Amino acid sequence: MKKFYHGTTYEAMKEIIKGNYEPDHTIWDCSDDAKIYAWSRDWLAGLECWDIDCTPGQIDTNCAFKANENGQITNALKKEPDKFTYVVEFTMEDELYEEMKGDERIEVDMSCPNMEGAVQIEAFALNKYIKEGKVNIRIFQFTFYRKMALFYLVGLVDNDYFTEALERLEDGEYQVLIALSKTETGYLYDTIYDNTDLVRIFYPWEIV
Repeated sequence: MKKFYHGTTYEAMKEIIKGNYEPDHTIWDCSDDAKIYAWSRDWLAGLECWDIDCTPGQIDTNCAFKANENGQITNALKKEPDKFTYVVEFTMEDELYEEMKGDERIEVDMSCPNMEGAVQIEAFALNKYIKEGKVNIRIFQFTFYRKMALFYLVGLVDNDYFTEALERLEDGEYQVLIALSKTETGYLYDTIYDNTDLVRIFYPWEIV
C-alpha cells in the first residue's frame, strides 16, 4: 500500500473526498495546473528516519503534520480563515501506484524548493480513482489559530513562488506581513507549531 498526504482547507477537503478536486482553484501558483501535490509517506519516512524510530501509526501522524504546514498557509490566505485545517490521506494499492507512476500520472514534485518528499498526482486520474473506490481516504483535522493567521505566512515573504498569492491580501495586512518579516518571529512561530493539536482522524462518511 502507498500513502500520500495533502494539507488543505475545509472547503477544498470536501471536494477532494468526493473526487471533484479542481487544481486550477488553488493558491499554489508553482504547481502544475493539472496536478495536486501530496507528500509521500514512504519518501518522508526515509528522509526523516521515521521508518527506524516510529510505529506505523506514528509515521502516518508525522506525515499529516508535515502536510498540515501547507494547509496552514492555504487557510491563512483566506479572507476569513477557518479554526481548523485538514489533511487528506490517500491510500492506494502498490499495483495502482506503479501503473500511475509508469504513465507519469504520479511524478516527483519539482515545482518549487523545499518539496523534497512530495509528488504531484494527476488530478483527473485521482478524482476518477476516488470515485471508483480505488483510492481510499482518511482525514486528519488540526487546530488553527485564526488571530495569528499572518504569522503562518511570514516565511513566504521572500519566496518568489508566493508573491502573487501574498499580494492578494488586503493592503493593510500585506504591509503588516512585510513588517513582521523584518522582525524576529521564529520563537513565536515555533510556539504556534508546537501547540498545533491533532483534533481527530476520521473518514469521509463521518462528515456531518
